[in-house]
Amino acid sequence: NTAKISIGKNINTIKKPLDLKLAKKIFLKYSKFDFIVATNFFAQTNNLSEILRSMKLILNKKGLLIIENQYLYDLLFQRGFDSFHHEHIAYYTFSSITKLLKKYKLYVFDAEKLKVHGGMLRVYVSLEKKKMTKRFKRILNNENDKIINKKINNLNMFRLKFNNKVKNLLFSLKKEGKKIYGMGAA
Repeated sequence: NTAKISIGKNINTIKKPLDLKLAKKIFLKYSKFDFIVATNFFAQTNNLSEILRSMKLILNKKGLLIIENQYLYDLLFQRGFDSFHHEHIAYYTFSSITKLLKKYKLYVFDAEKLKVHGGMLRVYVSLEKKKMTKRFKRILNNENDKIINKKINNLNMFRLKFNNKVKNLLFSLKKEGKKIYGMGAA
């Protein structure tokens, strides 16, 4: 439990979900922040609008927001169907996350791809429009909606074939009288 560890080290820690009410309390107690990091929350919240508005409230005008999220293109190109989880509400491309943030007047100016969890996207966001970096342009230029739609269909076909192979293997092993053990973890 990360919160317990930080509390144990006397680090000022708030163990509550971020919403506007909490953001206002944070602002009144601490003022605004120069730096906010949000790791993999986009995929796991149905309260994204309130969280983004809350982060905007507590982020300094010249501050930096860094958001990390699984990158849909990498998941699709690696056939990472096992990375799609029931608790994940959405998956993002670079263009979709950029457009979403822009609706909240949050501006992506840089990005990088990470090799964690089958492919993560780290975006650098500010409250003010900034010049886009070469990395930003390179990632955006490599995205193609026609390719992604085809990759989604291909991944689904791969998943169906994989599921059938596993099912056939299990039935075959059962017919042979073999013992089958299963384990799973999210």
